[in-house]
Amino acid sequence: MRCRDRPYRSYRAVFVLTGVSSATIARMREAVQTVALDPRFPAARTRWPAAALPWRRRLLTTGEIPAAAVRGFHAVPGNLSERELIVAANRRGFSGLPFAVTCSGNSVAINVAHGVFDGVGAIELVQALLNAACGEPYPLDLRVPLRFPLLRALKRV
Repeated sequence: MRCRDRPYRSYRAVFVLTGVSSATIARMREAVQTVALDPRFPAARTRWPAAALPWRRRLLTTGEIPAAAVRGFHAVPGNLSERELIVAANRRGFSGLPFAVTCSGNSVAINVAHGVFDGVGAIELVQALLNAACGEPYPLDLRVPLRFPLLRALKRV
């Protein structure tokens, strides 16, 4: 593992989305399982250098993923504020997957292990979860990243 990745292995990034429809929130538990069981998912989450800790030590087997996905979704009754939702998501932690979803009212918090998903990967995960909950196709970008991510971004412009 590179020195620059060491500090990130214990960081978490929490994405809070508000104004999400109740139909999408109702399908969020299934979306967690759909994305986690996608055959592209293990390859996508291991393409980042920091993925060595802690989830790469032992990837879940296909049989273990459904139970981990069920534990990775938590619905909190009521309508928590964004701050309270972030606190609830962090207290809940992870359950075998490198991400967890906490819902309250019309808000969704997606807690992501920064050491596994950083930058573009975290945004791709959020997009994949929401698209799966809406019944839309979702991308998991499996391209090998360039050494310089800014250069890759500039090439797209």
